[in-house]
Amino acid sequence: MQYLFFLLFSFEGRISRGGFWLGLAIIAVLTIGGLAVLQPEIFDFEVEKLPPPNFASNVWSLCVLVPSMAITVKRLNDRNWSSWIAVAVFLFVLPFHIGPFFGTFWDIENPTLVEGVMWAALGLLAIFLLVDNGFLRGSEGENRYGPDPR
Repeated sequence: MQYLFFLLFSFEGRISRGGFWLGLAIIAVLTIGGLAVLQPEIFDFEVEKLPPPNFASNVWSLCVLVPSMAITVKRLNDRNWSSWIAVAVFLFVLPFHIGPFFGTFWDIENPTLVEGVMWAALGLLAIFLLVDNGFLRGSEGENRYGPDPR
């Protein structure tokens, strides 16, 4: 239990690729489970257009952002990347979490030009982070963020 708290809520230290994938799986289950309870109509595949997120699902999305950033920071630490990269990622991702409160960034089928560019950039960033954090080995031995988690 202590490891799960460290994995999902601590922004210090390093985690291995296995820890990253475990954290990602937990976050996926939490996200899907929370949305299934807070806005079940999202999972109605017979509707032509997804409904906009409601207030509760937006708040849930913001809550899940914390553990997502925690595992990203620790994995970037293991790769010996600066923590400022995680701050930049957070600042880039934040509009996607706050935007639905104001009616933006939820209609993927008909985005504005700015939203379309931002969605494309988010996709590229997600692919980069997934490859870098999920498949590449961390720095060997101790680095400035702590001992090797392996």
